[in-house]
Amino acid sequence: MRDYKYGDLYFDTQHDKQMKIEVPGIGITIDNSMIEQEAFELSETLCSESELKFGRCEANSVKFTVHGMPRSIKGEKISISEEIDGNTDVPFPYGKYTVQNDIPTSDRTKREITAYDAMYDIINADMKSWYAGLPFPMKLKQFRDSFFAYFGIKQKETTLVNDEMTVNKTLIATQTDSESTITEESSISGKTVIEAICEINGVFGNINHDGEFEYVEMEPIIKPL
Repeated sequence: MRDYKYGDLYFDTQHDKQMKIEVPGIGITIDNSMIEQEAFELSETLCSESELKFGRCEANSVKFTVHGMPRSIKGEKISISEEIDGNTDVPFPYGKYTVQNDIPTSDRTKREITAYDAMYDIINADMKSWYAGLPFPMKLKQFRDSFFAYFGIKQKETTLVNDEMTVNKTLIATQTDSESTITEESSISGKTVIEAICEINGVFGNINHDGEFEYVEMEPIIKPL
């Protein structure tokens, strides 16, 4: 918000705000006339655990209720923005999401929508085939660039403290309890990979409002002497 051109107007209730939820897959735009009043919720967090844990990567979500929809939009990608006082040059971006739930209300006149950003796809992906094809050893920077190229997600430009460290193939096999044989991992989740990258660099992972993956650092609480 601090970098938004019209940030000073955003929290002032006196200004007109027009939300647009674009659904390009079916060529429609949901506007204020279709969104139920007081029924839009944006949830964002870096770490929802009771104790702060570096490396956490959690999906942001939106929930809203609409009427006048021609059909279900479950599985569709949506892009959300809001114009303030008619300033169409720089609408405020809420982000890009994929609809996971689209449930009709009991009277069938409205639909309750829940959507998650790209982090949802990242943490739930099986990365075993990608991991097996990597040319180890490699630098961490190459490792993370390859990871996000797999998803087609842009990273916000940054240099991490351990970008030059060498990454070796460590997730190779597990020892079974019942037999004395070595078996390959059945799966390697995207959550395991991205949280390892973030934890070793002392950062959190987040998908920002522009749809980029961002490495978030904690600001120092006290200044060094």
